[in-house]
Amino acid sequence: MAGVSISVEGSEDLKKVVTALQVVDSNVAKAIRQYTQAEMAPEWRKGLAERAHSLVETKALVDTSRVKVSNQNVSLTSATVKGGPWRGGFDPRVDFGAVEFGANREQEATYFRRTRKGSRARVTRHTARQFKTPFRNGRVVWPEAKAEIPRYASLWVQTVLRTIHDALEGKAD
Repeated sequence: MAGVSISVEGSEDLKKVVTALQVVDSNVAKAIRQYTQAEMAPEWRKGLAERAHSLVETKALVDTSRVKVSNQNVSLTSATVKGGPWRGGFDPRVDFGAVEFGANREQEATYFRRTRKGSRARVTRHTARQFKTPFRNGRVVWPEAKAEIPRYASLWVQTVLRTIHDALEGKAD
């Protein structure tokens, strides 16, 4: 799923964080990544859960949400977990757009099936009625990301500073 991001170029604090993560000891950098992951993942999932209003939104977008932390960035993702399609053929990695942004509810699929007597019959079905109407700005992931990215960036800066300070003071977990 494509995501919303902020540029490090726009903030001196974020530039300093990325530079600090490149220079610190590998054990300290690892601790920073672990603390950041531990603090952000529950908040990300909780925020998505508050915005999800249906079971399919919860299963496709909230239950598959992840926070990935590296020395260069923090990625907030959803609908990207491994695994095959659900029973019925829905694959959250491919079909997340219909859940997040809506779909054309009048879309039809026509196919042929066998009747009980063995002859072929043409059948037309509405295949997107379970989704909401199209909405350009998203309903769950994008609004949550837009609202929370500044807070997560601040949290990342604070976590880096606190962890480096604790390492310099000799405090260990």
